[in-house]
Amino acid sequence: MNAQPGPATLSDDELRATLYFAVGVASEGSLRGRNVAYDLAFAGYIHREGDTARREPREAGVFREGQLEPIYNSGYSIGTLQTDFGQQRDDANRNADQLLNAYQTWARAPGQPAHLALTAAEYGQASDALRRQGNEIRGDRQTVADNGYDLPAGIKDRLNTFLRSDAGITFVHDQDVRQVGHLLREDGAVRRLEDTALYRNATADDQLRMATVVAKLDNQDGERNWPRVLRRVENGAIDSLEDLKAAVPQHLQGDRDNALRGAELVIALRGAAADNPLRDAWRDVMADPLVNPTRLDQDPARPHLDAEYSTVKNLFLAPVQGRAFVEALDAGGARAQDVRFQGAPAGHTAGLYVSGHDFVQWNRDGHGHANIGGRWQAIERDQVTRVDRGNGVVDLDLTRDGVATPLLHVDPRAPGLRPAPPLEPHPAAPRAPGPGRRAEASDPDAPAPGADRREASPRPAALMLDDPAHEHHGMFAAALRAVNERDARMGRPPDEMSRQLAGGLVEKARERGLDTIGAARFTPDGARVGMTDTADLSAPWAKTAVADVGALAGQSLAQSSEHVARIDQQQAIAQARNAPAQAQAMPGPDDPAPRGPRLA
Repeated sequence: MNAQPGPATLSDDELRATLYFAVGVASEGSLRGRNVAYDLAFAGYIHREGDTARREPREAGVFREGQLEPIYNSGYSIGTLQTDFGQQRDDANRNADQLLNAYQTWARAPGQPAHLALTAAEYGQASDALRRQGNEIRGDRQTVADNGYDLPAGIKDRLNTFLRSDAGITFVHDQDVRQVGHLLREDGAVRRLEDTALYRNATADDQLRMATVVAKLDNQDGERNWPRVLRRVENGAIDSLEDLKAAVPQHLQGDRDNALRGAELVIALRGAAADNPLRDAWRDVMADPLVNPTRLDQDPARPHLDAEYSTVKNLFLAPVQGRAFVEALDAGGARAQDVRFQGAPAGHTAGLYVSGHDFVQWNRDGHGHANIGGRWQAIERDQVTRVDRGNGVVDLDLTRDGVATPLLHVDPRAPGLRPAPPLEPHPAAPRAPGPGRRAEASDPDAPAPGADRREASPRPAALMLDDPAHEHHGMFAAALRAVNERDARMGRPPDEMSRQLAGGLVEKARERGLDTIGAARFTPDGARVGMTDTADLSAPWAKTAVADVGALAGQSLAQSSEHVARIDQQQAIAQARNAPAQAQAMPGPDDPAPRGPRLA
């Protein structure tokens, strides 16, 4: 995928899709890989008897069953684009009574059990509980007894049953559609952004990123900050995407980044290669990005929409891994990844498997689809058996009615369906290729029309990083030690995934020019790792590299070894080209310029 040649303008459907999937599904409507849009959620902790205070000290220090500990001023919410009932309690269209009224209509419908409907007392109790804001729930921070309690289980369970029904999903979705419209209002943050020179002169990919930043700020924070940010864009004080991102208040930047991970997945999907099966899936989703999820099988013009929409939405539940999945399909390559989520029960993983242009995918709840030879089929995780053959080779078998049949064969050693990019950049191409970018007809790097990408000649296999004869085996060994230490802290034995991750770390280190890994340290949650070529991570002269574990998990050791070989060749070519210039600029013995950091 190649960089877009110039400024463009996103369509309203592309903006709607970005708001719903990137701001919504990826950053607000999911929790650790699960779609929680159709659950009554609480932004904070619902304590069990005997839990101790997590943050600020309290006199009693121990919670009772059902006590609430909110985050900031948040309370109960529903939706893909969250409707916080405390914050929206004065909005006649979005307050808790709208949920309760819709519930009562559903509960009183013919054929429903008589006990489903809320009594007048239960309705009042639920309304009062749901309309609380976080500070009201928290009460006096020094007195545990003043903290609010969760909605009674008998009421909460019934509301959740409704929210997961077709009527409840439709109610929630109507709220989401209304909120997308609110975010695209004429005087809102996104429309103000569209009128700025910064936005108009940006590529479509950067327009998408900018719209994500301001829409997330508007949706999460109301009008407290975005008007000030947009004024700075309008007067030129903010004149780049990076400046716009930095203008988001620090306490909201983690949520900004979650939405931007979703935006990168949107970019990958909208720029998918012509023979990537997700290209057609995204096209069909884009025909009506706000389609009601209960009506996916009702459009004869899009007979596969149920499978296409569900697959796309599942990718936004794990957007970093989802983007890597799209890119593997673009390359016609191989990928085998089980995505683990913090706090998920054992075995509750999302699956992302690619072989050429065939794939199998399921979400954390175990529901998914396969597209094999262009044919869609629904699958469940508990129907699939994974067999690891060694060297990264994986077979998936599907068992139905007691009969097992082969589903997908993943072999990272097989040549990709698309030729590898040339080691030397095209001399006439002034734009560097970027992730998720789409080649336009005018782009000199784009494949010629009608070019057959399947006629790639096999590449010789690279020497594996775990081979002691490999020039970077020392880096692999250092990375593997760091991974094994992390595994030990997490209580999991080292396995093939540990070796795969170590190979990926070497690749990221070589990308940054490291020739050795002197130190590597994982973040406390194990999601990212920093590396240096010195034993001291804080040394100011050290070369550094940072890797996202989620993006590397599932990448085979063979793939990493091949990528490292390509990086070595590219760097060798670059060094050879730069050698004459470096020789001319070599300082003489009397040159006063410092040659590096001095150690006291």
